[in-house]
Amino acid sequence: KDTLCEGECTTLVATGGVQYEWLNADQGDCNGAYFLGGVQNNGPQSLFRFNAAGGLQLIAPTGTNRLNGNGFFCQNDEPKIYGMIRRGDDITTAIRADFAVTDARTGVTTALGDIPLPPNPYGLGGVSGILNFIGEVTTDGTYLFPALSALINPFTFQIEQFTVYIGQIDVFNHGNGSNVTYIPLTLDASTDVYMDACVEAF
Repeated sequence: KDTLCEGECTTLVATGGVQYEWLNADQGDCNGAYFLGGVQNNGPQSLFRFNAAGGLQLIAPTGTNRLNGNGFFCQNDEPKIYGMIRRGDDITTAIRADFAVTDARTGVTTALGDIPLPPNPYGLGGVSGILNFIGEVTTDGTYLFPALSALINPFTFQIEQFTVYIGQIDVFNHGNGSNVTYIPLTLDASTDVYMDACVEAF
């Protein structure tokens, strides 16, 4: 019997099969949960929505097969899913992506344009790329995604140095994906082992 306003939080605790229902009469299609899925290994992707009964309902095919890093954003009852379409599978295209938007009502996905790569402070021995499988949209309309640059030893192919960035795109002024701000992250020393594993995999 609790009513939450935007920006407020509460802890919900229940037993005995209690169900919670989120009501927001003014936002219509902004409610609910959307799911982008499809066959793995570059198979066709479709947009689904969980209906009121908890079932998965097909909305439509997206017309793409490499859509990742999706974040839901809704304003004025216009639900949209922002994400990235990976350019390809080889080493030069897998690190690049197009900024994309999916209409959550129709499933129509539009590639807006190429996202510029993050800075490469390491010169000829360095490489930079976008981690196009993770993305999120903040409540104020900022699309966030990780990226990195790395210095690679040309003889051993080991990563000697790296910089991790958070890329930011304003969904209201995205410039077809070109208006990106990259913010370098200072990593806590306690995360070195994890970050080394991520960068090595990248």
